[in-house]
Amino acid sequence: TVRTTAEWDRGRCVEVRVENTSSSPLSWEVHYKPGGDVATVWNAGAEAQDHEGHEGHMAFVGADWNERLDPGRWTTFGMCVDT
Repeated sequence: TVRTTAEWDRGRCVEVRVENTSSSPLSWEVHYKPGGDVATVWNAGAEAQDHEGHEGHMAFVGADWNERLDPGRWTTFGMCVDT
């Protein structure tokens, strides 16, 4: 789930909720197209993922403290983007 938490003329901040709906623990990775230049990221690591058909997407992975989610658990990460 993605929720905009702040917005201004040339940018915005969003919070992304990641939930483990499976019956097994997992390490999460989210692919998201931020729609601009990512200025800051919190609670996750990020890298560009320009694969064919997915230009502009980035891969976000858990930080040391939230990378592994038990079944039914969730975490959030966020970013601010300059558009």
